[in-house]
Amino acid sequence: MLDSFFAARRGRGFTRSMFGLLALGFLALGCSEAGPEESFRAGDYARDGEEGVTDVGHTPVKTQAISNCWLYATAGWAEALHARVQGSQIDISETYWTYWDLFEKIVSGSGDGGELSTYGSISRGADLIDKYGFMLEQHFLPSEAGEPRSERQAAALATLRASLKSGALSDWRTRRDLNAVRGELDRAFGLPAQTIVMLDQVFGRSVDRNLRSAPGLMPSAMNIPVFRAEQLAIMQRDPHTGEWAQGSLRDALGTPAANGTRGGQLAWSAVSYPSESSARRTFQRAIQRALHDAQPVVVFWLVDTNAKDARGDFVAPPAFPGSQGGHMTLLEDYEIENVPGVGTLPAGQLEQRPWVLEAALSDEARIVFFRSKNSWGIPADDVGETAAGYVDLYLRYLDGPITTCEKNADGTMDASRCGPTVPWHGAYLPPGYLY
Repeated sequence: MLDSFFAARRGRGFTRSMFGLLALGFLALGCSEAGPEESFRAGDYARDGEEGVTDVGHTPVKTQAISNCWLYATAGWAEALHARVQGSQIDISETYWTYWDLFEKIVSGSGDGGELSTYGSISRGADLIDKYGFMLEQHFLPSEAGEPRSERQAAALATLRASLKSGALSDWRTRRDLNAVRGELDRAFGLPAQTIVMLDQVFGRSVDRNLRSAPGLMPSAMNIPVFRAEQLAIMQRDPHTGEWAQGSLRDALGTPAANGTRGGQLAWSAVSYPSESSARRTFQRAIQRALHDAQPVVVFWLVDTNAKDARGDFVAPPAFPGSQGGHMTLLEDYEIENVPGVGTLPAGQLEQRPWVLEAALSDEARIVFFRSKNSWGIPADDVGETAAGYVDLYLRYLDGPITTCEKNADGTMDASRCGPTVPWHGAYLPPGYLY
């Protein structure tokens, strides 16, 4: 169980327009995946074997097998927040959340005809945690514990799409039978019998309850390793007192309100990337401050595969648009130039001098790139200094603009309906840093 991870402890300090974009808290992302020429390479997950200007202390990189970057970002965010407490790392199961995400989509009718979407958002991830909590990889699918890539997710998605198109789930009456839907999911994911029994005990075979509808339900008290957000200890700064304090993942997620927003003194929030240059520098400073405090900032951005260089970095807008899609990744470090009294602070060299970190927040300092923990790897044949899963997002690319085109019915780009878009959509920030 996880009791050792959640022991109470006092806090300690740390130095350190797609066309008509929806409100970021509800932005559904398709999550661009690695192409067939790309593969995951295991290894040291620091970019060049060293810590950087900042060091968030992320858990090892995983790589997505389907378009669910939003779940990998959510898991990595929660794992990094927890690691700040005692330096211990946990491995949250993205496959567990994928199981429940697809379950809800099937019973809601969104997968009719086999068109089962894997799109999501940070708010969707929070909703899944509210209702189903989280499990560790070793408890949900023991065979995937320690594996960097979940092949089971890809196989399950293909199986469920086939079932929706011409199998058991193609009948609307079957989709209304939650017991039957669970059976198809259990089969598609190849869940061990022990895992199925645990899920049945907690949620009921027909999912007649969840952690939100049954607030007194505590699976861990039943010796079942399904945990509530309240049980995961994290460390973050109280924006009102400025002091570091231990809280729980529930504090960072906030609590849902009737209007679909989430609130709470320590709740993180999605913030849109501004259009004006002065406001953009304020936004970038907020991210720098959070990274100085080892906070795992999540960024939302638009991938254009034609912008990738040989190392997998996104340096500048491409001359012609390539394959595009929304993406969600975590930040680890940054490189900045024109820092007063210093010059350039290169990524990969840990900076601990308070006055230098403060100077890096000046108006005249210019971000060169942010280093991001990615979830779909990099080209395996030309890594250079890059370790698997970390890419540099240059401000030249993020500020754009890049050309985006609307799509025809067959999915091809319509060259007659194109326009400029800023690739950087926004970020998920802790409270108190944007000032």
